[in-house]
Amino acid sequence: MSENSAEDNSYVISPVDDTDKYSKSYRNCTGLIVTGKEKGTGKNISFMSHQSPLIFSWKMPSGFQEDLAKQIQEIKDRCEDGTIDAVIVGGVYAKVKDFLEPFSGPDMFIKEYLRSVKSLSRIVKDEIGFEPLVITGPRTEPGDDHVFYDNQNRRLFLIRDKIKKTNSENEHDFDTVQGFTPSELEERMKNWKPGEWEIYRRK
Repeated sequence: MSENSAEDNSYVISPVDDTDKYSKSYRNCTGLIVTGKEKGTGKNISFMSHQSPLIFSWKMPSGFQEDLAKQIQEIKDRCEDGTIDAVIVGGVYAKVKDFLEPFSGPDMFIKEYLRSVKSLSRIVKDEIGFEPLVITGPRTEPGDDHVFYDNQNRRLFLIRDKIKKTNSENEHDFDTVQGFTPSELEERMKNWKPGEWEIYRRK
């Protein structure tokens, strides 16, 4: 089992192999899981990433895009055509009244989430030719997401500390929990109510 974690402007990308993947404590971080069926063996192989949204800021250049592209290319080279899937996890959609970090406003998380999803989608589309699925929308409540990928059965499990109902009148309609494609993001955001947090200190 591979375990990932990321802090500040860092990132972690697991090897491409046939093991299960686990990454804990996606706070405002996002992650990408790419999987496919290996040529010859018929085994499912995969990798998982866990990255700070600051990775996608022009102020903090890094080798993340190059490293991610290499992992995607390895999946492409090793897998049968038509068997590759990619999904995005994590992120926060909330306004913070007292953000303990300089040069940031109350809507910083929202901007980070938009930038992260769009950037990941662009990288995947450039490398594979299709949009990844955002498996679930962002958190609007403080807490963490924990992600486990069952490689053999190609099943993704996400544990979220809290879920808060949004604007919908339907009590069973949790808009920020539903999956979507990145091209639908701005339309989906129209139905989301940002969380309102008193304070947040980036770890």
